[in-house]
Formats: sequence, structure tokens, C-alpha cells
Amino acid sequence: MNVSMQTLISLLTKLLTLHQSLHQLAERKTEIVKEGNLEALNTLMNEEHVHITAIAKVEEARNEAVIRLLSGQTIQGNSPTLQDVINHANEEEGKQLTHLQTELISCLTHLKKRNELNQQLIYQSLQFVNVTMDLVRPQAKSYNYERPTQLTQPTPTAYFHSKA
Repeated sequence: MNVSMQTLISLLTKLLTLHQSLHQLAERKTEIVKEGNLEALNTLMNEEHVHITAIAKVEEARNEAVIRLLSGQTIQGNSPTLQDVINHANEEEGKQLTHLQTELISCLTHLKKRNELNQQLIYQSLQFVNVTMDLVRPQAKSYNYERPTQLTQPTPTAYFHSKA
């Protein structure tokens, strides 16, 4: 097995592990949001930031490895993809890469769904807070110009026509 190909497989494995760990954090976030524990949410978001930073670094290394592996190869499109590497790999390496690609796609799909759920829960929590604030907060008086009421002027009344 080519050292560069082994490097790519190792990087993909790290990416998969990091994304799985990020998914676990997203599941914990769901429970924390349901509980309304802001301190725990803040701590968890710091952990997420560390994961996202690590993912970005590994993703950059993965992209460089793909470019190195495919240098001199003819590829379609502007930038080489993992599928291009799979197409140029031997059978054993291709199976490993395809498996890792499938696992990553699955993990990312689950992570996306969990993040959408968390976003909805946070949005609903904010709506609840806003409604509660509106109920507690005194209503402000209107400071816009309004036409004064005409209570001082007599209201028009019908006059009885005696000659009719």
C-alpha cells in the first residue's frame, strides 16, 4: 500500500472519528437545551469549537493529500475529489476509501439532522422567552402623534324640523 494512500486513509479515519464525536456533542446539546442549562450549553459550545477547529485542520491535510496523490493524473473538474482518488486506487485501497466515504456521509447526514433539531429547539426557546418577556414587561405608551379627541365640541344632533 502506498504511503500517501495510507496517509489519506488515516486522515479520513480521523475525520470520521472527529465527526462522530461532534455528533455525540450535538446529542448532548439537545438534552442541555431541553433542560435550559445555559452554563452547560456554553461549555459544550466551547467543546464544539475545539472539534470544528480540529476538523478544519484535518480536512485541509486531507485535501492536500488528495492533491498529492492525484498530481500528474488527469481528472475531471477543477479540484480533485475523494472519488477521483478512489477511481485511481487499487481494489483494496478503493474498498477502504469507499467504506470511509460512506461512513463519513452517513455521519454527516445524522449530524446535520441533529443540528437542525437543535436549531429548532433553540428557536422555540427564544420564542418562549420573548413571549414571557412581553407578558412581564409593561406596555409602553404610544408616543406617536394622535389626533386629539373631540369631546369638547358638541356632537352633531339631528334638528327637528317643525314645519314638516
